[in-house]
Amino acid sequence: MASNLKTRLLFGKLSIRQRLPLLICGLLLFTIAVYGFLNYYSLRKAALSVGKVRISLLASQIGGMLGQSAQNLRRATRAAAAQESIRAYLHTYDDQYRSKALDQMDKLHRDSTWVSVELLDTNKQTVLRSNKSTEHIPVPLSEVLLSMPIKPDSCRVGKLYNNGGLLYCPTIAGVSDNGKLSGYLVCWQLVRATPQAVAQLSQLMGSGARLYLCNSDASIWTDMIKPIPAPPFHIGNQNELIEYNDKDDGKLYAKAQSVNRTPWLAVVVFPEKSILEGAQSVVPWILSFGLVLMIIGILAAHIVSRDITRPLSLLTNAAKTMHEGKQLAIDIPGNDELGQLATAFNRMTSQIYTMWHDLEQKVQDRTGQLERANKELDAFSYSVSHDLRTPLRAVNGYAVMLQEDYGAQFDAEGNRIINNIVTNATRMGRLIDDLLAFSRLGKKDLLLTHVDMQGLAHTAVNELLQNDNDKDHDIQITDLPPAEADAGMIKQVLMNLVSNAIKYSSKKEHPVIEIGGEDHDTHTVYFVKDNGAGFDMAYADKLFGVFQRLHSQEEFEGTGVGLALVKRIIDKHHGTIRAEGQEGQGATFYFNLPKKT
Repeated sequence: MASNLKTRLLFGKLSIRQRLPLLICGLLLFTIAVYGFLNYYSLRKAALSVGKVRISLLASQIGGMLGQSAQNLRRATRAAAAQESIRAYLHTYDDQYRSKALDQMDKLHRDSTWVSVELLDTNKQTVLRSNKSTEHIPVPLSEVLLSMPIKPDSCRVGKLYNNGGLLYCPTIAGVSDNGKLSGYLVCWQLVRATPQAVAQLSQLMGSGARLYLCNSDASIWTDMIKPIPAPPFHIGNQNELIEYNDKDDGKLYAKAQSVNRTPWLAVVVFPEKSILEGAQSVVPWILSFGLVLMIIGILAAHIVSRDITRPLSLLTNAAKTMHEGKQLAIDIPGNDELGQLATAFNRMTSQIYTMWHDLEQKVQDRTGQLERANKELDAFSYSVSHDLRTPLRAVNGYAVMLQEDYGAQFDAEGNRIINNIVTNATRMGRLIDDLLAFSRLGKKDLLLTHVDMQGLAHTAVNELLQNDNDKDHDIQITDLPPAEADAGMIKQVLMNLVSNAIKYSSKKEHPVIEIGGEDHDTHTVYFVKDNGAGFDMAYADKLFGVFQRLHSQEEFEGTGVGLALVKRIIDKHHGTIRAEGQEGQGATFYFNLPKKT
């Protein structure tokens, strides 16, 4: 919500000519972003799909190549084991066959990777070793033969063995004699390629591709150059592609392929970033396309906004001219919405200009009528205050004189009538005074000052109680916050509210009146509370009307103007007043005065 308000405040300072290009650019940016994301996502998905197929194909091809190489090893070793000289030597151990057998064994050293060729008897003891053997592999041959049982005239390639940081694999062929196993021909070959060969193979497979070779039980791994630790993944189902993460290369995909008739697995690994190189190369093109679209959009938005805002500027100037009391017709060609708006505006200004002059004449007429009415009201007020007050004083005075001089000669009924005349004449005088004060209040201007409400409340209470010795009223005045108000008028409010509280609690054995206040951020609330007669809340809306009373004259005397006068004073201060009460439980009157801003 706060961000929306901030955005509105930011754009609220811009003109339509500025906002429209921004809006179009925003829409274009959103469209380009969505379009670019969807395209990149589709390309990425397609590239990953193709890359996964490619990894599977490469793994299958590499496995086939290594399987063919292993097949050549088996074929060469089995052919040597089938030579008559080797069979005869194992049968007779005659020196005439020894040299020929060594010649056949030496021929197996085709390159430097063939490090050892040995001939074993059925007890797995070495009986002959080729002259070209350069290394002795300290691996118990009995252990090797146990892991790969050999039958007569068969040949098998063994798993990888680590010897001093170098990896070797054995190729063992069975030597037969009349269909029976008479010995073993064991060839050890170094499993290592040159870095140049591995790099060339990696380039053929693709950028960033890696090739690993391991035993099928994942016991030994090599990158075709040296032994390496096992990668952080588990080879399960060889038909599934393996996904794993590397702290340096990120996400990688791997595919394991068993090498035919060997205990080996060929593993091809591709980094995801190399698979996605093609998809990522499209991103600059998408950004460039988006930039071109934005430039076109800004130019189009500028032209459109200019065509829209120019007529609006003419309308704005015409409105300002009309505000100054002049009439200005605008001419916007075309029959589109702006042209129709201009036509309607011209009609409206013509009608307003005519009505304006008529209104000025009517205002002058009404002002004259109001001035005459005010003069008549002043004359009426003067008549009430003088013409009505004078005969009323005469009636009251003669009634008092008649009571004083001839009261002893009247009977009880006569004295009662004289008392009623005096009482009603006095009440009518008070009523005339209240009406005059109520009518004059509307014409009186406010004189706002800093008012000490605490002192004003004490003054009002002292004035009200100085002639009241019949009741011992418990009046409690708490700390009252100061106010910015007309001191005279607010004193009248307190006088009226406190006098009402005194009057309506006068029948209580222990009357209690409380005057208090509470300070708020924008206004101050004051209250006058009593424990008197109270009132029915159903009639609370009648309390502040002129001549509206909720108690009879016999219960509590009064004119019914006091609370109306209070409300008019509070309204004049732009405050509010309300009352809460309950019959027999007292009443509380609240009024608030706004603070100066």
